[in-house]
Amino acid sequence: MVSILTKKIGAFSLLLAAGLPAKAASYVSSSLPAPVSRSNPDPMETLYDQDATPIYVRATLAKDAPGIVRGLAKQSADDRDRAHCHRFLESVASRFAAASPQNAFRILSMDRESAQTHFRVLQLEDGIPLFDGDGRVVLKDKGGEALDAQYLGRFRQSANHSSSLPRLTADEAKEVAWKDLSQVSDVAPVDTEVSGPPSELQVHPILVWYTPEVSGSAGDSKPVKRLAWHLAVRPNFLELWEFVVDAQDGSILLKFPDHCSAGPATSTARDLKGTDRTFGTYKHTDNKYYLIDAAEPMFNASRSKFPDQAVGAIVTMDMGNSKPTSPVYRHLTNTDNVWKDPKAVSAHANAFLAYDYYLKVHGRNSINGQGGNIRSYINVVEANGAAMDNAYWSGNAMFYGNGRTIMTPLVGSLDVAGHEMTHGVTGATAALRYSGQSGAINESMSDVFGAMIDRDDWTIGEDVVKTSYFPTGALRSLSDPTQGLAKTKSGWQPAHMNQYANLPLTAQGDNGGVHVNSGIPNHAFYRFAMEVGKEKAEQVYFRALTRYLTASSKFVDLRLAVTTAAKDLYGDAEVKAAENAFAAVGVGAAGPVVPKVSALQ
Repeated sequence: MVSILTKKIGAFSLLLAAGLPAKAASYVSSSLPAPVSRSNPDPMETLYDQDATPIYVRATLAKDAPGIVRGLAKQSADDRDRAHCHRFLESVASRFAAASPQNAFRILSMDRESAQTHFRVLQLEDGIPLFDGDGRVVLKDKGGEALDAQYLGRFRQSANHSSSLPRLTADEAKEVAWKDLSQVSDVAPVDTEVSGPPSELQVHPILVWYTPEVSGSAGDSKPVKRLAWHLAVRPNFLELWEFVVDAQDGSILLKFPDHCSAGPATSTARDLKGTDRTFGTYKHTDNKYYLIDAAEPMFNASRSKFPDQAVGAIVTMDMGNSKPTSPVYRHLTNTDNVWKDPKAVSAHANAFLAYDYYLKVHGRNSINGQGGNIRSYINVVEANGAAMDNAYWSGNAMFYGNGRTIMTPLVGSLDVAGHEMTHGVTGATAALRYSGQSGAINESMSDVFGAMIDRDDWTIGEDVVKTSYFPTGALRSLSDPTQGLAKTKSGWQPAHMNQYANLPLTAQGDNGGVHVNSGIPNHAFYRFAMEVGKEKAEQVYFRALTRYLTASSKFVDLRLAVTTAAKDLYGDAEVKAAENAFAAVGVGAAGPVVPKVSALQ
């Protein structure tokens, strides 16, 4: 899980965390006609953030209005939905005076769900993506001839910007990032077993428009957009970093870690808490048993080659306290299927429980939703060889330290495993950026689902913290984020926006307080769950995470996503409960609603 501490290392940890969106095919339409208004239009509703940025637009569309979209009946259902999506987006762009409404958005992906179709979209300007221009479009069939169209995301209106011709090349941007990383991290070769094939070790830089954001809860300034290179680099076994480098002068506009720093057989063995756990193992042709669970629904036998290339398996391995700069890891094996290492038992069994929760409660097929492997590594140390007081999600694996000053071995906590795995789910869905309020939501989602996976209390890390450092006996609390502590004590978090910590968007500032300010959305979830029950609350939040949140979402966007999901799944009582929960922590409704522009015919 992302770490609660601000550390030099870059990864999603119990004490810090994050993820890159998956690659998606683009769909661009340049031939759709402009929207036409009608005499008695339905209103287009718009909600704004405090800085006057539009974050939600809703309108009613006619399915096949004469003179606007012809011949839709002859197209496939997917093509019709894409056409409607583009019509709606062009109307949104026109509403906010985009320079080229017909080319203001690119569809990245679409997903049909009963009477709804969900799109991920990307805002463009002069054909160049906006760094924080990702959004969601939902088309809901209202029956008859009407569609309900909703846009959720931060629409950046056209503004002055720097030249669209870069002075810095992509390779020069890489050099800037690597030089900077060499000052804060240990650069060493990366093994492809954990990091993926070589082509995925470094995301090729792409040109984006970047709008600098004011540190803190909300910015009122309107800075000029700057052309920049957006790239990700993996300097070593554990870390993944994202950079935004100015394409004119080579300055680093933003950087943050993108990793979180917390033949089938079965066996029963004792874990770190002294509890007997039953888990899956695998007997290979070498007559050894491996700590590989290949008995779950996601397992793909036809594509698997044991033991190193299992597909759809839960795998636990041992790093043996080797340094991340020169990692030496091995499969955990024996010849009798008797497991005597309680840390290995805890890691393997907890990974299964987190996987099983997402599968049975939310119908999600592993972390990536497509049956991808779930890997855990135990006996992980710091770059200098010192014992690690943390756990991490690295981008595609979980790493567990054995504790030192403030923690005992972190594999002993189920909610830590749930927290770290959720960072992976977040990275594969909303891809919440690990900075500022979006990063705090990222952390909060890991705490929320960590608490739902280990659902007997409202605390995180209570099984692994040392009370000499965390006097309440818990890392964090969703029911009482302050834990009755002074602001200077370990374990304190704000419970309300009037306690919001305005920290700089730097490593020293915890990337804008992602591990601090997550207490506010944490407490909103607690209040919501207490009113509607955990079962409803977890369904609403999962839908909000996977259907409505975007990389740049802030707290007000989370409120909107949760209330929208509550309306989708339940009714007015649950929507009101969500509104009350966020109001109680000082996150007000976005507004105002402005019904000024006609909807599309």
